Amino acid sequence: MQYATIALAGEVGDLEFPQEDSEGKEDLWQNRRVLMAGMKEEMVDTFIYLIILSIILKVDIGKAYQEKTKFNEQKYKRFER
Repeated sequence: MQYATIALAGEVGDLEFPQEDSEGKEDLWQNRRVLMAGMKEEMVDTFIYLIILSIILKVDIGKAYQEKTKFNEQKYKRFER
C-alpha cells in the first residue's frame, strides 16, 4: 500500500506541472495541445493508482463517490444561490 500511495502522490504532482516533451525543445505551457495530452496521461495514471488503492483497501469506489457527492451536496447547499 505504501508504494501505491507514494506513486499516487507523485502522479498528482505531475498533474501540476507535466514534464517537457521528449525532445526538450518546447515549453509545454506554450503549447496547449501538448500540455493537454500530458495532462490526460497524468490524469489516467492518477486514476490507475486510485483504483489500485481502492482494491487494496477494499473500498467500493463507485459507492464511496455517490455517498461523498450526496454529503457534499448537503454540506454546500447553503452556498447555492
